[in-house]
This record gives sequence, structure tokens and C-alpha cells, in this order.
Amino acid sequence: MAKVTNLTDYGFFAEIEDLTAEGLVHVSTLSNDWYEYRSRQNLLIGRKSKKSYKIGDVIDIKIIKVDILKYQIDLELV
Repeated sequence: MAKVTNLTDYGFFAEIEDLTAEGLVHVSTLSNDWYEYRSRQNLLIGRKSKKSYKIGDVIDIKIIKVDILKYQIDLELV
């Protein structure tokens, strides 16, 4: 489980509950849709599916990659 903490045009950041760490869910890992970032609404939304992500959403994730040297965690939705 994780909570969405920040949105960008390339994906969103989520804080992993058990680790107190934050990682990135890149738009390329999201389902077969084109996601658009709407800065005024602070929303990431799929053009076809209309599935949206906003700050505070609780999501199920899995850790894909951890790069200790870059301090990066890559996440993917389950």
C-alpha cells in the first residue's frame, strides 16, 4: 500500500507505508492508456479509461527497482 504524494506529467510519486520511503510510478507502467497531467486540477487522468490519480489516493504497488546510488525507487501498480 502507498499514498500518492505528488503528480507530474511523467507519473506520480507515492509514499510506501511500511518503509516511510517515496518512489515513482512512471506513466509508462500504467495500463494501456495515454495519461495526461492536468496541472490546474492537480490530476493525472487517462484519456480513454478516464481513470484518474490525485494526491491522497491510496494505491496497491510493488517495488520494481531500487537504485541506492541515485536514491531512487521505481514502483508499479499491482
